Amino acid sequence: SLSLFTARSVAVNCKHFLPIQNVEEIIVSGGGAYNRAVMKSLEKEFSLVSIVTSDTFGIDPHMKEALGFAVLGAAYLKGIPGNSPSVTGASRPVVLGKLTV
Repeated sequence: SLSLFTARSVAVNCKHFLPIQNVEEIIVSGGGAYNRAVMKSLEKEFSLVSIVTSDTFGIDPHMKEALGFAVLGAAYLKGIPGNSPSVTGASRPVVLGKLTV
């Protein structure tokens, strides 16, 4: 199913790109947090790790995009680079965005 494919894709990429051996908890946000099949599949894929939604920390899973843009905006205002060169292939970290009034 597409739900299983989603969970397996997350698992394969986490295990390949992240130091998953030290992870105790995975926080799920976005629409998948409300999909029981996705959540059950994630629990099977990460059987030794606690799977929780961002609701656990008082953050509505639907607010993921808004929160992400708020973080990027705050980083811009504080002069903090907002890119990850190792992920994006950029040559260096840079402050992202532009303030328009």
